[in-house]
Amino acid sequence: CRGHGGVLLTGLLPLACSACFLIEPRTTSPGMAYAFKIDRIGAKVYTDSWFTGKSSITVSITSFSVISPQPSGTQNQTTIYLYNKNNKSVGNKTITVSGGKGSTTFYGLSANEKYYVLFTVPTNGNVYSIKGDIK
Repeated sequence: CRGHGGVLLTGLLPLACSACFLIEPRTTSPGMAYAFKIDRIGAKVYTDSWFTGKSSITVSITSFSVISPQPSGTQNQTTIYLYNKNNKSVGNKTITVSGGKGSTTFYGLSANEKYYVLFTVPTNGNVYSIKGDIK
């Protein structure tokens, strides 16, 4: 699956269309950070790992940049969605990045449930690069 702005890079699986889905994602160990690096994103990208064993999950961005800017459109935001193993949305939060950094935390999670993360950016023609970790 390629296209729609998702590009497979360290720790991430692209979403090319609604027919794409996660296949046998690995489970991260509680307390371990999951590093991610998205060299090019123009729409959305899913993680290929399950996150489990915690009552909260924090997504931290350590580097965020527009690598192909358009004259108009948002250039400092990404929306993070959290889904459970049944592909049900648990919540979403928009991060307004400042100085290339930002973070958000999802609270009230079941430590016995499996979750995965979807990164989205505005579909305004911009292409972004995002790096950080999830823990």
